[in-house]
Amino acid sequence: MPRARPDRRGFTLVECMLAGALLALASLALFEGVGLSARIARENSQVLAADALAWDAVWKKFNEDYDMMRSQTDERLTEEAAPELHQAGSEAVLRVTVVPVTVESGGVTVHLKSIEADVEWGAPGKRMRLSDWHRVFTYRSGLGRVPWQ
Repeated sequence: MPRARPDRRGFTLVECMLAGALLALASLALFEGVGLSARIARENSQVLAADALAWDAVWKKFNEDYDMMRSQTDERLTEEAAPELHQAGSEAVLRVTVVPVTVESGGVTVHLKSIEADVEWGAPGKRMRLSDWHRVFTYRSGLGRVPWQ
């Protein structure tokens, strides 16, 4: 009477090749995902840096003398001023705009100034603007400041 064959253990060469091919395909997909994730993270950090610059510029303008505010200011940003937005041959630009606004409500007329900042950065063919995502602005009235007592 023939003896029963013991159960086979392990895997065949075909199974090993198939597993290797799937692993190689998964690795390639992962490398593509890493590159995409790095690009998205860089774009997000640039938007956050531009947002911080714009808010700083708005509040600096907000604290100037009300009657001396100029209507528009453009400033080219150096690498020291905006390292995250710097690109060789294409400087970032900060634009601060002050626009007079008149509001009438309940028979009362209020004169305000809208202070808005926008930052533009990137390569010449692919410039991005902070205003593509959101606006950074505030309003200021002519009321004098009250010092802390």
